[in-house]
Amino acid sequence: ERAKLHEQVVAQERVNRDIDAGRKIQQTFLPGDWPEIPGYTFFANYEPAYTVGGDYYGFIPLPDNRLVITLGDVAGKGLAAALLMARLSSEVRYSAIHAADPVAAVHSLNQIIQEDWPEDRFVTLLYMLLDLNDHTLSIVNAGHMPPLLRNRTGRVDTIGLDRSGPPLNTVVGYPYEGVTLTLRPGSTLLVYTDGVTDARNSSGVDFGPERLVSTLRDAPADPGRAGDAVIRAVRSYSAGTPQFDDIALVCFGRNAK
Repeated sequence: ERAKLHEQVVAQERVNRDIDAGRKIQQTFLPGDWPEIPGYTFFANYEPAYTVGGDYYGFIPLPDNRLVITLGDVAGKGLAAALLMARLSSEVRYSAIHAADPVAAVHSLNQIIQEDWPEDRFVTLLYMLLDLNDHTLSIVNAGHMPPLLRNRTGRVDTIGLDRSGPPLNTVVGYPYEGVTLTLRPGSTLLVYTDGVTDARNSSGVDFGPERLVSTLRDAPADPGRAGDAVIRAVRSYSAGTPQFDDIALVCFGRNAK
């Protein structure tokens, strides 16, 4: 019996080592640093529900002073979602580099995923192109929660809800649409996965979109401090309860002059 128990312990240690190695490898697919752009501040946070997860965000610099910002959520949790997240990271970068604009990039990405991914696996994605020459932000939404934009007065608006298309790998050839806005000084944009709003307190009540909007409205004006305030609010709200979904959040904007 002791020999069998020892074998079980050794086997579990091997599994734990493999999972920890997978976590470290997955981290390499996420940005090691946030962009450093004069006049802008960036913040990002990633917390898988398990050791590895299926949420994803990325920053992809392009020529002509442009930056692609992406955030997505692969259906499912754990190792299977993490493996697809790794593929998504590579395929998003390929589409960003080879496509002329955000709509074309998302259309290309949808085609690639439909050709190569399992049919029962879909992904929601926000694809954003920031043009630093004129401070415009072009957004294509594939089935994800829409971004929240806070202006310098504290007003929070939902962006592009009527332009959102279906998740990737669900509709062949869907004609995704984009929405473009100008980021004014003092503007902050928040994008997040549903692990933020679905976080529950000890009574089983979700953090919810309304509480997220009010948290962003009352957060500091600096985009980095605003993103950190949202994460701290979610952690405080759900303290003492297990995290059952991956959490990813990106917050960025123009510094107030």
